[in-house]
Amino acid sequence: PVQVLLFTDRERSIEGNHRVRLEQIDQAALPWPGPTLQRYAIMNRAARLISGEWVLYLDADMRVVAPLGADLKASLASRSLWAVAHPGYWGRGLARSTWNRLNGGPWESRRDSEAYIPRRMRGQYVCGGTQFGLRENYMSACREMAAAIDRDASNGLIARWHDESHWNAYVARTRIGWRDPSYCHEESYPWLRPLSAQILAVNKCEDV
Repeated sequence: PVQVLLFTDRERSIEGNHRVRLEQIDQAALPWPGPTLQRYAIMNRAARLISGEWVLYLDADMRVVAPLGADLKASLASRSLWAVAHPGYWGRGLARSTWNRLNGGPWESRRDSEAYIPRRMRGQYVCGGTQFGLRENYMSACREMAAAIDRDASNGLIARWHDESHWNAYVARTRIGWRDPSYCHEESYPWLRPLSAQILAVNKCEDV
């Protein structure tokens, strides 16, 4: 059985099926970048609704195109929390420019931000759109990141890439595992063609 928590400001309800228990959680529309920057705080408020042992977070513009159950189970048997390499800063994508080779991704560079990570600690830059782990571990990460975002806000700061910057800072500090971009595949990137897509990032203009 799969439980889906859908955070949305749409009024219409969306039906599940016999294997999917879908719960629509009303979320008021927020001015940008609120919808993405506040995601960890929003999920924290809904933590009591999560019934499963595992949590897979997906942006709304992602499409699952392959069965994931066995793969997720195998991954979580070895590590309790996982990130996914950003498709734009992985493999051959790193060689597209000198800037990318030197930085490996758009890291937060202001030392005053809670999302700042020194270059010596930077590893693989990861995406914000796919994250997964055991419920307890993932929600603990959400609480920590929501608090870091609040501390930035109290100092008049917003991280460069919002929640993704804070997720990268968390990953760099805790050294959790990361998967290749088959879990956040972008079909237009030629350097990803050797990978078998499991979760696709779709065009944001599509009706998802």
